[in-house]
Amino acid sequence: MIKNKDSESIANRCTGNILNSEEYSHPLYETLLEYCERTYKDHTNIPFHMPGHKRNVEYMNFVNPFMIDITEIDGFDNYHNPEGIIKESMELATKVYGTRESIYLVNGSTVGLIAAIYGVTDKKDKVIVARNCHKAVYNALFHQELEAEYIYPQMHKDTGAYCGIDPCKLEEMLKKNIDTKAVIITSPTYEGVVSDIRRISEIVHKYNAVLIVDEAHGAHLPYMDMFPKSAIYEGADLVIQSLHKTLPSLTQTAILHICSDRINSSKVHRYLGIYQSSSPSYIMMASMDNCTRFMCREETGGIIEDYYNNLMSLRRRINGLNGISLVENYGYTMYDYDMSKLVIKSDFLNGSQLYNILHDRYGIQLEMASERYVIGMTSLCDNFEHYDILYNALSEIATMSGCVDIVNAKGCVKEKKCISGDEQENCDIIKNDRIDVTDSRSEYIQINQAPAKKMTIYEALNSNCETVKLVESQGMISYDYVYLYPPGSPIIVPGEVISDAIIRKIIQYIDMELNLIGITEDGDITIVKK
Repeated sequence: MIKNKDSESIANRCTGNILNSEEYSHPLYETLLEYCERTYKDHTNIPFHMPGHKRNVEYMNFVNPFMIDITEIDGFDNYHNPEGIIKESMELATKVYGTRESIYLVNGSTVGLIAAIYGVTDKKDKVIVARNCHKAVYNALFHQELEAEYIYPQMHKDTGAYCGIDPCKLEEMLKKNIDTKAVIITSPTYEGVVSDIRRISEIVHKYNAVLIVDEAHGAHLPYMDMFPKSAIYEGADLVIQSLHKTLPSLTQTAILHICSDRINSSKVHRYLGIYQSSSPSYIMMASMDNCTRFMCREETGGIIEDYYNNLMSLRRRINGLNGISLVENYGYTMYDYDMSKLVIKSDFLNGSQLYNILHDRYGIQLEMASERYVIGMTSLCDNFEHYDILYNALSEIATMSGCVDIVNAKGCVKEKKCISGDEQENCDIIKNDRIDVTDSRSEYIQINQAPAKKMTIYEALNSNCETVKLVESQGMISYDYVYLYPPGSPIIVPGEVISDAIIRKIIQYIDMELNLIGITEDGDITIVKK
């Protein structure tokens, strides 16, 4: 073994001190296996989260990945200059989707969003951005030094969830910003709200701009007629989908659709070549090809029908509970709604509490928790026994509020059940987590307009910075992003002024122990140094 004469050999150091320590005794691979095996053995770690394949090896049964992990050897084409088998696979996807071009992404929707924005703008151009866009969009704004005007979606009055984009409001903004090059929106939202893409695209094109739609959570829409129409077919120019979120494809797989002749495809390809790996994974590309072929198979139609029927049954049963329900009506800007998302709220628990109870007591792993709701993601690869487990768990939790209606699969009440004091004593985990909903809602803080902007993102991130206590930061300029993850939409953006409402909102998130990025454990925030 070659080593520095003054250093201990790596083999000796690892064997003697590192691998045997408790701190490093959990190999990632073995931990993954153990975690997933419990799902099948005892119905714990039940996946109501992405990826959409839900670890369903019956539908997507790969061999050992090391057996097919290759690079650009003879006969297997070149991802960045496809002329053979990779080109054929993407041409198949293009025909299936009916686009000008559908391009595999091996660095997720993140790279698709960045390449799409770069592909239609030049340095310091103006764009209109939905405030609930993913952080990848903001990274593109930074690197391209773009001037961003933010449009806020309507906000749901009871939960604070982002809803749809108001086309009239968008047109007002375009009238005031006639030099806008592109409009970038998210549809469906993380909660499943679909905007009126047809009308929005007509307005955007009227003002000679292009429409980019982050449809990361809508990869299933083109294949399922019972769900909303995909933005691909509603006039959007560029549409980015995360196959892995809702379809049977590996994590990090996505697809970029060029849908109109307003797009310079060679410019988009140029930036994909810059930002994607020069060593693309053939396993990922094979997963995307398999996914497309699987979704086009005749027998998959029956799988989709079974999925839809079971999903609708579950939704009816949940909506029959007292004190727990699905959020479905998101106001006038909700043009349509993706029912694959289970957005569940409780009248007596906040989102974090409901999330933790379902996880800790029932072994149900949801996608995320917000202030007033949780999100469970479903897909055609679900084990439908898990739907019963989720319903039964929610039904039991609902009893903590008193009497509940027990609802059958058709949504009809078959009995009314009340719990006794003894039963309540046995449910301390829930009883102790009750909250006073009235008081909580009186303190609810909505932020539905952009904070004052003193600097561009580029200017802020290239300034000197320092940290201060969040509670002392009012009126200061934020140096960094602060956001809940998931989904990654920012509460405040670099260059914006920190207001009292933003401070109170962040403190509210901290108190609920939500996954907040951009605030230190000591409660500090990074600001632009004066």
